Amino acid sequence: MTLFIPNAVMKAIQDHVRETYPEEGCGLLIGDISSGFGDPESDVRVLDARPLKNMANPQRKNDRYEMDPQAWAAVEKEFSGQPRGIVGIYHSHPDAPAWPSPFDLQRAWPAYAYLIVAMTAAGAGDLRVWRRSEDGRSFIEGRTEVL
Repeated sequence: MTLFIPNAVMKAIQDHVRETYPEEGCGLLIGDISSGFGDPESDVRVLDARPLKNMANPQRKNDRYEMDPQAWAAVEKEFSGQPRGIVGIYHSHPDAPAWPSPFDLQRAWPAYAYLIVAMTAAGAGDLRVWRRSEDGRSFIEGRTEVL
């Protein structure tokens, strides 16, 4: 899988997770769901990103994220019946690498791309994209192409 993402959208994501540091920032990736979406080998084309509030327990916001379910539902409703919709999730790892944690795996849904941005006080660092394996026991790393 390759995640194709416009430079302006990537910059908006990096700005969002910079603002939330030292807590995890999170949001939804919006893209084309018309053909091939859900196929483990299919590429993902991001068109936009929607930052959402991290609703995790305040003591765990530096290593957990939980998106506002009402905001998520509003985004799903907005794109209902359209060829665009939620194709993935992004979140940051403050002062940690852009590798999925066991918590990330527990929460992962099939078909979605998971973009993780490493963040430090100096700013956004490494970023990597992942997709949950079909058996749900691991992640498979993809490639990211910023357009």
